Amino acid sequence: MFVFNTTFLVSPDIFAQWQLWMSDTYCPSIGGLMLTNGFETFEVMTVQEDGSRTFSVQWRCMDAEHLEQINEMSNDVCGLLPSRFGDKCLCFSSVLKQFSLLS
Repeated sequence: MFVFNTTFLVSPDIFAQWQLWMSDTYCPSIGGLMLTNGFETFEVMTVQEDGSRTFSVQWRCMDAEHLEQINEMSNDVCGLLPSRFGDKCLCFSSVLKQFSLLS
């Protein structure tokens, strides 16, 4: 199994707008590809001095080819963040592969 993870650093003054963007744009765009086994969203419990909050959105899928399609869509959608939020919302993505210590 693979996990496509996108981490967002969100300024407190745009948090409500970012939540709407996530539910109206980001999640439907990735989920609409129908390539995942669902997703989970986590808040990273790191304290930022400026009050910013960090979130991790993790999409699970079984196929490495699907990762590329998810990556492309995520890049397209997240590429719109600077024009919408300026530098008040930053993000980066990474891919995780399930690993067993016993293998």
